[in-house]
Amino acid sequence: MYKLTFYAITLSAALGFACSESGGMDETTLPGPQNPSGDFHLTAAIDPITRTELTDASTVIWKAGDKLSAWIDSDASNANVELTLTPESDGQPVGRFSGPLDPSSDAFTLYAVYPYADYGSDPAAVMRTVPAEVERRSDVNEVIGVSDFMLGRASLSRADDEHTIAFSHPLALLNIVIDGSNSIFSDGVIESFTMSAGKTFVGDVVCNLKEGSIAAADPEAGRTLTINYGADAVMSAPQNAWVAIMPADLTDAGCTFVLTLTNGQQITFTVDPKVAFRAQTRYTLTFDDIDGWISRKKAAAKSYDLVADGGGRANCYIVRNGGYFKFAADYPDRNKTYELTGVTGADWLWSTGDQPLVANLGYGSKNIYFTVRPGTEGNAVIAARDDAGNIVWSWHIWMTTEDPLTPTHYTRGNTWLLIDRNLGATSNEQGDAASYGLYYQWGRKDPFPGVNTAGSNAESSEPGQFSGSTQAFVINDAFSGHTFKSVRNSAMGDDDLAFVTANPTTFVHFYQQGATGTNTWAYNLTADELAALWNSTTDKSKKTIYDPCPAGYCVPVNNGYAWQNWTADFVAFEPSLSGVVYSNGADNTSYYPAAGYRKSGQASNVGYTCAYWAANMRAGTITPYAMWCYNRSSLGNSAQPTQYGLPVRCMKQ
Repeated sequence: MYKLTFYAITLSAALGFACSESGGMDETTLPGPQNPSGDFHLTAAIDPITRTELTDASTVIWKAGDKLSAWIDSDASNANVELTLTPESDGQPVGRFSGPLDPSSDAFTLYAVYPYADYGSDPAAVMRTVPAEVERRSDVNEVIGVSDFMLGRASLSRADDEHTIAFSHPLALLNIVIDGSNSIFSDGVIESFTMSAGKTFVGDVVCNLKEGSIAAADPEAGRTLTINYGADAVMSAPQNAWVAIMPADLTDAGCTFVLTLTNGQQITFTVDPKVAFRAQTRYTLTFDDIDGWISRKKAAAKSYDLVADGGGRANCYIVRNGGYFKFAADYPDRNKTYELTGVTGADWLWSTGDQPLVANLGYGSKNIYFTVRPGTEGNAVIAARDDAGNIVWSWHIWMTTEDPLTPTHYTRGNTWLLIDRNLGATSNEQGDAASYGLYYQWGRKDPFPGVNTAGSNAESSEPGQFSGSTQAFVINDAFSGHTFKSVRNSAMGDDDLAFVTANPTTFVHFYQQGATGTNTWAYNLTADELAALWNSTTDKSKKTIYDPCPAGYCVPVNNGYAWQNWTADFVAFEPSLSGVVYSNGADNTSYYPAAGYRKSGQASNVGYTCAYWAANMRAGTITPYAMWCYNRSSLGNSAQPTQYGLPVRCMKQ
């Protein structure tokens, strides 16, 4: 029986490489075949094709079921013959294959392709495909034999007892390394990485085994390669992906690399590798100084659109990851004209903490742009201003690493759905002051800071407005004259809404009765105008442009018993009440902290008053509904003055 021995390639270790601004690249050329260490016979093939594995040193290890396609030059009876690995070669670096190969000449040329397929009778026109979209392979050993192929050619003689053929790898092996651990995107997860060029480097190819060459079947196609990643591809650690590409000179080919994260962030790198990718050679491209590349204009971040990707316009936008963001500088109402007039710039107005939590503010194309560092938790307000520096509109940016929009099902089936924490809260842990969130005067869209303590009977109120119990905050010096303070309602001038819009840090308290009536911050508004600021009905679809909740959510509408008839447990962490746990079944509970309220700007009753706004007024009054519980008293609905600043628990529309 005829004998033949095949050799597999051995890939050498790759050198480290990082794409430089000049586009340089290191490479390693693979050595030729090693000396033979075995032989094999030709017999029938039965087993299905399996993948050939490689060792850590990138030596091919043949596996049971591996098959080859073989041709004898100018011999139609020996065209695309199926050869199968013999059992004794399983797990060996040199394979012995068997098959019905029967050369008719004493001297002949043998061509082979791994893996076996029905390639046809012409060894000069073997069709293969270099995939243009692949799943991430983190090891080069996972690439060879899966997404690409090996070619062999040898001049042989029937007179020899043993024959050898050396395989070569016709493709270039490219390792993409992405390391975002020190970037603004470090808390993201990679979704895909796309490489594009002005020349063909993937797609259908024609292998000419006689010449030992490959060429693109269509030189105008195959110019984009996409690598899809898995859920474990975190930006906080280096991630590498191996792919095979055609040999191609991509110098000055206009290469771009697009990194897309699962949270919607996208970074485009414009770098020229300045290299001719060669067969049987491995290359490494490393993208690790992402922020630096962006600052040096070698990369650009596509801002995550908080409107388009976040469900629509709103006065509050949620940011859970670091990165670049934008939102439309428009009114947050689907039913009215969006455009704000007179906007010429934007900046952050105030932020919780001792440093601003948003940065790189910009305004252009009617959008506001900003960045947030990974892991940021807290709240900020961004304001759009006109040429004179006046605030035209402002938006709340709620930064929390958790998902705050997890509704909890409560009474009346699934019709009453509220999120599991207060608006602006970065926690929903019982007894944590961070669960208190922010405070809102009824009918106004802009928040006021929370508090820094869970409260107690002894210290439940501040001695002055926005003083000792208020959480730390900073105000931007660029907004001259804006600070947290409380003023009389009579100080607003002729237009209440114009005043509070232009002064989002000013708390307005009742001093004189105006057109509206008593115990309200409003002075010029009528009762009907005041009632319409949030919602004068019990229809949760009637969200207004002054509603402070994120898109798809609103201040709860209350039909008189929304917060009643629940089972409630009082939760004490201090000598006073610290919260209430409502439940409507064992799996349907939610914690409402006793955050108290602000009165004339002062935090009051912190720790033993639960008070939460509803969106609508009690019939025939100018006092809106609220859920109210004071010092372990009975729970239920209460009508409270609009001048108070209360927390908000948003309702799903």
